[in-house]
Amino acid sequence: MSRVVKERDRILNDLENVVGSENVSDDPVIRFAYRDFSSVWPKAVPDYVVRPGSVEEIQVIMRIANREKIPVIPFSAGVSIGGTIAKEGGILLDLRRMNRIIEINRESMYCIVEPGVTYGQLYAELDKKYGDVKLSIPDSSPMCSVLANHTQVGLGEVHSKFEDNPTGVLGIEVVLPTGEVVATGSAAWPGSKWNCRYVLGPDLTGIFLRSMGYFGVITKASIKLYPKPEVSQIYGVGYEDIKFAIKPVRELLQKEIADRIVVRNWGLNLLYKHATVEVPPEIGKGPLPEELLEKWKKETGSPEIQLHITLEGNKEVVDVKERLMKKVISKYNGNAQYLELSETVKRISLEASMGKPSADVVRSILGPRGGYDIAILYTWYDIWPELYNDCKEILRIHGYPPLLSAKTLQHGRASTFRFIFCHFDADNEEECRKIQKVKSELTKLAMEKYKVPSMGLPREVMQQCRNYELLKKIKTALDPNLIMHPSSPLGGE
Repeated sequence: MSRVVKERDRILNDLENVVGSENVSDDPVIRFAYRDFSSVWPKAVPDYVVRPGSVEEIQVIMRIANREKIPVIPFSAGVSIGGTIAKEGGILLDLRRMNRIIEINRESMYCIVEPGVTYGQLYAELDKKYGDVKLSIPDSSPMCSVLANHTQVGLGEVHSKFEDNPTGVLGIEVVLPTGEVVATGSAAWPGSKWNCRYVLGPDLTGIFLRSMGYFGVITKASIKLYPKPEVSQIYGVGYEDIKFAIKPVRELLQKEIADRIVVRNWGLNLLYKHATVEVPPEIGKGPLPEELLEKWKKETGSPEIQLHITLEGNKEVVDVKERLMKKVISKYNGNAQYLELSETVKRISLEASMGKPSADVVRSILGPRGGYDIAILYTWYDIWPELYNDCKEILRIHGYPPLLSAKTLQHGRASTFRFIFCHFDADNEEECRKIQKVKSELTKLAMEKYKVPSMGLPREVMQQCRNYELLKKIKTALDPNLIMHPSSPLGGE
């Protein structure tokens, strides 16, 4: 038996002693099942899959990983885009056994969950016990982890008022790479409620939000609940030029007439159409002629841009908001047209307002070929037209139609521009490399020409950020052996 095999068997035995042999595997078939199946990132498998059932077990696993200098990758539900890829092997920490809803506090409007709790599970519990409160849910599967989505990059249905899901996190418990356990916010005080984030010193919660597991393993999170509205009504408004949407969107948000606005283009209608039919062979094969794009747009029956505007409240409030909304739309005109939205869109919007997760969005996006990835830009409204048209041209040149879903944030201060890539074969390396190239060009355009930040930046780009050196210092202080996601932008050189 070789030294390498002996070392592997020794580590496997150490891990089995922590969680039991039934919760550890180095079987190639099991490990293969944990690679990322949908995104364009290079596929990789871990050396070990470990399924802890408690914080104490995670502490011991982290100490073993530190001793052996083995990478650790936290895994909650496995429906993120590239966030749980074991690029350098190591231990993939499957947290789905830790699936307790620890507390639902109706009076203080928060809940405490472990990483394995899904949106479907929590919705069912909230609906059964109370019925009048909800969670901010993302455009994702009911099987998505509540803790992972809220502590990382989720965009829930309260985005137009409160930005993204991480803003709804009140405190966390985290196992550091060294095995220590830390709590943040009011949870840092023994016996306190987990209802307040900005107490007991600087905001340590924020260090771990959006960190993608670079700084530790989050084992519990306290997350805001919101009251359900009595009535939720969605309206569709179309424009042939995105520039005409800017002023009405701002006013509707800043005057709190609209509770949620999602901006999408005709390409999303193309996406939903091709969820059930064969993908056009021209996609991804070279520059798309303008005439072909116009033909596809005409087939969707959609204007260039759609606003999906949701109004919430009791019936009297929604009636008043509707009158005010129509007044604002009329004020700026821009040849606005009211759209008849499909029953599916109406139902998904109503369910989102009520905090009910839906599989319909995911089902329509993944379609027949299973690949899915996204380029996310964080922008502001004044540059919408130029940024949109430049991004459209990059996509056209590379053979991809523009599939835009933009979410408005925090009363109109900002918005996302999310360009979706789907219906590609995630196992086709050539296709994946093409999309990686397009995503890189979109990011480069946004950051260099428009100074618009993006998500998922490579190390060479992150190094240009003015907070990079501080992030590296925090990473080194919390993770001295750099075991957490070592191939990340903050990992080893």
